[in-house]
Amino acid sequence: MTTFLYEVFRDLWVPETVTFIARQVRRGLNRGLRSGSRVGVGAQGDIDTSNTESTQAMNALEAWEEQDSPFRTSSFEKLSAEVLKFDDRSMDDSKIILKTRRDFAEEMFVALMDGGRKGHPGVESIAPTHSTWPSVLRAAIQHTRGGFATRAQWVSGIAAAMVSASIEWVPGSHRRRLTHQQVVQLVGAAASATVLTARPDSLKRRALEAVARRSVDSGDGKRVKIRPRIGLGCEVPFKRVPDIVERGFAELQRLFAKGDQGVRSHYSLAYCCLTECLEDPLCDLMLILTLTITASSATPEVRPNTKGFSVITKKRDPALLAANMVTRMLWFLRPEAFPWDKDDGSVLRVCEMTKKIEHKGVNNRVLRELGWIKVKGNRDSPRNCESRLAPKEDLVKFRDDLIFLMKEPRTFIKCIFKSNKEEWVDRCSAIIRDR
Repeated sequence: MTTFLYEVFRDLWVPETVTFIARQVRRGLNRGLRSGSRVGVGAQGDIDTSNTESTQAMNALEAWEEQDSPFRTSSFEKLSAEVLKFDDRSMDDSKIILKTRRDFAEEMFVALMDGGRKGHPGVESIAPTHSTWPSVLRAAIQHTRGGFATRAQWVSGIAAAMVSASIEWVPGSHRRRLTHQQVVQLVGAAASATVLTARPDSLKRRALEAVARRSVDSGDGKRVKIRPRIGLGCEVPFKRVPDIVERGFAELQRLFAKGDQGVRSHYSLAYCCLTECLEDPLCDLMLILTLTITASSATPEVRPNTKGFSVITKKRDPALLAANMVTRMLWFLRPEAFPWDKDDGSVLRVCEMTKKIEHKGVNNRVLRELGWIKVKGNRDSPRNCESRLAPKEDLVKFRDDLIFLMKEPRTFIKCIFKSNKEEWVDRCSAIIRDR
């Protein structure tokens, strides 16, 4: 299976995707010249090669097409630098999102096998029109007995094949269509061919994965001089509102400027409450949890009637998720600051605000799984009236443990998600920094 998947990506996916991207980039370059917004337009609207920037962009595109490994990150950086320079844009303007290899492989599997059903994006979200590789890979999956290769094995195999084919980035999707204007940078490790020989979740598989991680961490046997650590963008204890939370509340104010003023006032109250409790140990914990959850390349959730975190199909906006998560957590940290049963002037009461936030990616199942609240009873989706802030001494200890573990990113992330699955470490790679 691993050899077959590698050949599909090397011989079909790579050349077909290169053709798609090159055609779209050329069309954009030609459009920019023909619009007259750039100097150097030929008399017949053709490309004037005397235009230095257009020539450099075209040359970079042709050089990229000829590369043996066009989907390495270094190849993308060289190509995008010239194309963005032509458009008078900086690298910061390019739309790059992070996604783990396993999550992308899962999306690819779903698009191939379930595309167009139950709201799942179809093949057009992962492949150009008239591509041949989706039908080849779909047929292989459909005609392979489930006992020989499970869904999890196919997903792991796809992720591993992309590593073997030197695919470090892929074009993204917009409105469920493949686009060259968004780039997905693939992060995290993928299982090796040796690891894939064992069934998922088996003891043999876990042992092989542990050996592989140990070999990566140890390198050549010498002590690693540069040790990673968690970097949240702010010093702990927090003395200011983190940027992502600040952006989230600002965006909520903009969204509700002409909407429900009760909701807008509630968010304003939550922001004021947040600024007042900065440097409180429990506020530190709240922000540590929020920044870790929102750093995940796929939005975490706790599905109904389940335990533990999984991920939702469509990623939430991290800034809006952060603001909504802080708002909900503050209800239990500072309950006296919010109106619960009746509106307080223009501020909407919590029981009504719950309905507004419930589908924004944060609910009491998530807070319970994080250990932020204790719940009375066994209801799967706890009500606010059944939930209370966890004991202060437990939360302070949790905060102190997390601060200590910031120098051990893998343990830090596993402690928050209460899971030994390596994919959570990969998903949260954005907050792992070198010293």
